[in-house]
Amino acid sequence: MRKIQRFLLMLATFASFSISAQEKSVETLLDTNVFVIGNQVKLTYSYTAQPNDSVVWPLFVDTINSHLEIVKAGKIDTSLTEAGLRNFSQTLTITSFDSGYWVIQPQQFLVNGQVAESQPEVVAVVGVIIDTTSQRYFDIKEPLDIPFSFTEWIKENWQIIAGAVAAILLILLLIYWLKTRKPKETVVVEEKIVIPAHMLALEKLQTLETAKLWQQGEYKEYHTQLSEIIREYLEKRFNVMALEQTTDEIMRALRIVDISKSHKEQLKQLLVLSDLVKFAKEVPLASENEMVISNARAFIDATKLVETIKEEGENG
Repeated sequence: MRKIQRFLLMLATFASFSISAQEKSVETLLDTNVFVIGNQVKLTYSYTAQPNDSVVWPLFVDTINSHLEIVKAGKIDTSLTEAGLRNFSQTLTITSFDSGYWVIQPQQFLVNGQVAESQPEVVAVVGVIIDTTSQRYFDIKEPLDIPFSFTEWIKENWQIIAGAVAAILLILLLIYWLKTRKPKETVVVEEKIVIPAHMLALEKLQTLETAKLWQQGEYKEYHTQLSEIIREYLEKRFNVMALEQTTDEIMRALRIVDISKSHKEQLKQLLVLSDLVKFAKEVPLASENEMVISNARAFIDATKLVETIKEEGENG
């Protein structure tokens, strides 16, 4: 174990020299740098940003490298500090099934378009050590014959017996109920009309615009409702958990969705502005307030699901 610690110290010292010219702005935290093969440890990345900073988080999927696997990637948590800064953090549960010394390379984060790297870490994965010096080995003994005891059998299998008795009682009760129950009256259930996601969202946008919230100085409430309307539409239309995700997480989730680049940029602008108003208390211009609701309508109209009904008898 001392050799492992000395080796990790040498590698960590080498890694610190390689990033001495860079600012260590992204913090990396490991539960431990030495663990047994197959065990799991927590790897946490955290970054504290200014309220107006744009932070793009790397996407962690299956592996850190060819030797370290990601068992679980927690969601990116965001919180506000007492100083008004935004703190981002994500915890990964990692493991390894290869013994050896493995380097966790710096991960790249984008802050206002600039690359910020995390500190590298070195972990040692060791095999299970079996102490053979303090144990003696003996021949395998034949199994012992134990005389049957009905009392012991009852004690060992009382749960099975109780379950069987309960099942019999339930069957008897069911038979009695079927014989004595009255015929059930027929209940007519009206078919529930499902309003398409785009129609519901456009109706809510109209209601929000009629309320004239931002014209009365209620900017935060205006942008909060606008953000919730568009996020609810995204959930129903694209099956994205938008109400529980940050703006960056939403944009990453939509990266493979068939939406034009211009409309994705439209969506990002209105979500970012809503975040700034809600969290950074920014007061937008009147033109910006009008623009975001216009962009929201345009985005919904461009991405709505249009169902075409084939006329009866229409065949090629």
